[in-house]
Amino acid sequence: MMSDETYSWGWKKSEDPGDVYNFLNGMGAYAYPVKEAKISAIWKNNHPEFYVFYQSGNPGSVGGWGWKLATDTSDAWNFLNGRGTYRQPVSDAHICGFSKGNYVMFYIFYRKDIGIVSSWGWKLSPSIDDAIHFLNGDGGYTRPAKRAEIVTGKQQNQMFFYIFYQRGSSGQPPGTWSAETKANPDNIMEILNRQGCYPSPIMDGKIITSYMTGSTMNFISFNPPGFLIITRPMFVNSLPDYIQWKFTKGFEVYLVTAEWIDSHVSGNNIQTKIRNCIRHYYNSAAVKYALLIGDSVDVITTDPTQEPPLPSLSQSWNLPAGYYRRKTHQDYQYTTLYYSDLTDNVEYDNYDGIYPVAVGIMPVRTVTELENVLHKTMNATRTKQASFVFSEDVYNSIAASIQSDIDALARPRITTLNKVFGRSAPASQVYSALFDRQGMISESGHGNLGIFIIGGTSIVNADSQRFHYINPLFISGSCYVQAYNLGECLDEAFLKT
Repeated sequence: MMSDETYSWGWKKSEDPGDVYNFLNGMGAYAYPVKEAKISAIWKNNHPEFYVFYQSGNPGSVGGWGWKLATDTSDAWNFLNGRGTYRQPVSDAHICGFSKGNYVMFYIFYRKDIGIVSSWGWKLSPSIDDAIHFLNGDGGYTRPAKRAEIVTGKQQNQMFFYIFYQRGSSGQPPGTWSAETKANPDNIMEILNRQGCYPSPIMDGKIITSYMTGSTMNFISFNPPGFLIITRPMFVNSLPDYIQWKFTKGFEVYLVTAEWIDSHVSGNNIQTKIRNCIRHYYNSAAVKYALLIGDSVDVITTDPTQEPPLPSLSQSWNLPAGYYRRKTHQDYQYTTLYYSDLTDNVEYDNYDGIYPVAVGIMPVRTVTELENVLHKTMNATRTKQASFVFSEDVYNSIAASIQSDIDALARPRITTLNKVFGRSAPASQVYSALFDRQGMISESGHGNLGIFIIGGTSIVNADSQRFHYINPLFISGSCYVQAYNLGECLDEAFLKT
């Protein structure tokens, strides 16, 4: 997998699906197939017009595309799923179409032997707003779509949308799809190419559809939420499966190395450049989540009043930790909030920034550590288990109703375990709550760099080996347990087990 690449989109108009077929496959008058494509269609002047938005492929590569005309939704659904008279489901499809009199025509450009085959469904949506709610799994819909193709129809000035979709998993949080209406294909090109010199998504998940209003042509771009990964080159080749997994969750994934950021993004040092890169993708690509893959170089002193060393990329595995200077306390506080802050704050009193992007870290130093953490992350949700373990005094200070809140918020198919322990609780019960279940473990207690305390029981680095058998995703809410900039903190030990 290559990172830091930008691919320019072009567009082509065709009046013949056979010509589109040749263009996709690099056949006939076309020298080589496309790398990626999005197709929309309209009925205009008594003939179809196809608009193909594409990235060029490489000479000698294989297209493998076919096409089919379906005259109704049932025929399209059967073809996608290999049902009825069709014997093999498709694994990749671009669906376009248009209203023609009282009928809607569906053109399916497909491949059958690429990637993993998933079941398709379809839905008729009466408005853009309803289509967005359906894609996001909110507003009355409970499961977001992980993949979709949309055909716009129009009869008697009423517009509607045929959504062919693959479902996301139950328990998956709602998405953040949005839509933009544009007047011509050049405007759609601006959306597809608006990263400019910044790296494009690994796989572009935007959905393009079109329709006619009288003699006027219109395009709609449905845009999925973005997920940004910032890492070092040594980790890039371990990420394809994780990126594909995120794509199937409904995200456009952007992958950028710190080296590229250091060379191309403005800022006084690599720390501010990373923040400015995250800010760019938030503004231009609806990025809601950013993941930093790489560890911090250890800070030698634990004196919080001593100014941190100048951030750098001194090791092949490191990314600098973000930090603020606290004005009132005259000290420095390490926090990922620095990277998600849309203001230019470098100091604060009460975390008074604007934090629209959730920033996480995989603080790994070797490929083996990363691959273990990625495996753990991708498999944690399969068990449908979530355990919440509280120290009694912390639990009471948060809210007495927190257990009922958790039960109310948990998706129906996620089995939750909520335990609150006082100081007299036997250690065996605390260990059982923490180390006997897979899935996700969330603890809230008291802590420090290499310890957290639940009730009267101390959990230390050596206890991380207990996770070797159940391999859960561990989340801590205790003080300093996540202080990865100071060395091998307890969270790192639990994460890397």
